[in-house]
Amino acid sequence: MSSGFDRIAPFYGFFESFLFGSKLQEMRCAYLEQLAHRRDILLIGEGTGLFLERLLQVNPKANVTVVEQSAEMMERSRSRVAEKDSSRATFHKVALQEFDSVKRFDAVCTFFFWDCFEQSQLRAMLPTLTKYTKGESLWIDVDFFEMQEGVPLTKWWHFILIRMLYGFFGLATGIEARQVVEIEPLAKQNGFFVTASHRSEKFPIRARIFQKRNRAKGL
Repeated sequence: MSSGFDRIAPFYGFFESFLFGSKLQEMRCAYLEQLAHRRDILLIGEGTGLFLERLLQVNPKANVTVVEQSAEMMERSRSRVAEKDSSRATFHKVALQEFDSVKRFDAVCTFFFWDCFEQSQLRAMLPTLTKYTKGESLWIDVDFFEMQEGVPLTKWWHFILIRMLYGFFGLATGIEARQVVEIEPLAKQNGFFVTASHRSEKFPIRARIFQKRNRAKGL
């Protein structure tokens, strides 16, 4: 999959702006203040680094680990890091399934990442978040969602938009997913529970905070 994202990396930013304006970045930053005092933060599939750039500005003490399978995306992300912050950002060109670290992170961010995978893949990947988090770690996720209720015209617009996106990314990158899988049930199985949620008014995009909890307490 990485080679596919390598191919679209040079014009991904233009593609994002053309279709969504600044909305994707606004949604990425919807809960940015929640990370202001976190010390070890894991970004999974960071893409071109727009969020990483903002995070390093907002939190001057954070150490950020970026896991990104695409070499071209990773280089664009790295280029956004100011020289004074270079020691605080570590990059791993590797798939999430192959990532290995002795660190335990107190926050994880995934932006438009899980929608690239089918349910069987997600079921195998979600336990990674439990493995690399600690205590009451936060997980901030922003992704598209399949609208199940609401105004019929809006539902059809969202449905068509998501199908167009899957058609493009399927051809351009080789991803096999064709619909957005709801990750909340899988998150619960791995000890993460939704504590906040925010939807875009125009697009089928949702930002959520998941909080890690002790399942032994019956939560």
